[in-house]
Amino acid sequence: MLFDVASTVASVAVLGCLISLSFLLPEREGVLQPSAARTQRVLLIASAAWFITAIGNLLATLADIFDAGIAGVFRFNVLRSFTTQVTLGKLLAFQVIVALLVMLFSKAIKRNGGAIWILLLALSGALAPVFQSHSSSLGNHGLAIGSLIFHVVGISFWLGSVFALQLMSQSDRELAFTRVSTIALWSSLTVVISGAANAWTRLRLSADWASSYGYLILAKFVLTILLFAIAARIRKRVSIKKLLPFELSVMAVILGVGALLNRFTPQESAAAAYDRVRDFVGIAMPAEPNLQRVLFSLV
Repeated sequence: MLFDVASTVASVAVLGCLISLSFLLPEREGVLQPSAARTQRVLLIASAAWFITAIGNLLATLADIFDAGIAGVFRFNVLRSFTTQVTLGKLLAFQVIVALLVMLFSKAIKRNGGAIWILLLALSGALAPVFQSHSSSLGNHGLAIGSLIFHVVGISFWLGSVFALQLMSQSDRELAFTRVSTIALWSSLTVVISGAANAWTRLRLSADWASSYGYLILAKFVLTILLFAIAARIRKRVSIKKLLPFELSVMAVILGVGALLNRFTPQESAAAAYDRVRDFVGIAMPAEPNLQRVLFSLV
C-alpha cells in the first residue's frame, strides 16, 4: 500500500507540473519562458519518483497476489508472466513505461504544445490501473469504471493545478491564479459527482455504510468540504501563502484515504452462471432491449 500511495502522489505531482507547463506558465508564441525552468526541474524529480514507485507498486501488487515478500516474486519468469499474461500486470507495466517516458522527455520540453502531448501520455499512465479496479462480474461495471476515470482525472487536475501554483514565482502566480481557480472549480465538481456515483455502485443501500469502508468515504467527504472552504478563502486572496501549503496537505490526506478505499473495498459476492460472452470480452452480454432498458439503463 505504501508504494500505491507514493506512486499516486508522484503521478499527481507530475501531472501538476505538466498542467503548469501546458496552460499556466508564461509563453511567447508557444515557447516557454525561463520562468518554466524550476517547474521542469521538479517535473524531472517527480517523474523519476513516479517511475521508481510504479515499479515498487507493481512488485508489491504481485507479492500481495502470491502472499509473499517482494524478494519472493522478484524472478524473471514470474515478472514476465505477470506483465504479459495478466491484465492487471499489463496495466501496471504500462504505467511504469509511461513514467519512464515522461522522465526521459521532461528536459526536452520547449513549447507548451509538447507539454500537452506529454500531459496526455502521463494521464494515460495514471489512469491505467483504474480499468482493473472493479470486477466486470459485479453490477454497474460501466458506471463504476466511468466514474473512477472522471474521479482520477478530476482530482489529478485539482491537486495538480494547486501544486503547480505553489511552484511559481509571485508574479507568475498572480498571472495564473484565475486559470487555476477555474480548473479547480470544475475539477472539484467532477470529483464530488464522480465520487458519489462510485460510492453508490459499491455500497448502494447496504449495511456497509456503517463499516470502516463507509466511514472512510464519509471522512473523504468531510475533507473535501474542508477543501472547498479553503479554496473559497484563497479566491478572496486571504493568506494565500499560508493556505496553499495547508490545502496541499489536506489533498495529500485525501489521496491517502482514496488509496485505503481501493485496498479495502467490500467484497461483493453473488452466484453467477457461466457467461461465454463475459469470458471473451470481460463484460456480460446486455439483456434483451425493452422500453425501460432503452430509456433508463445506465450501463
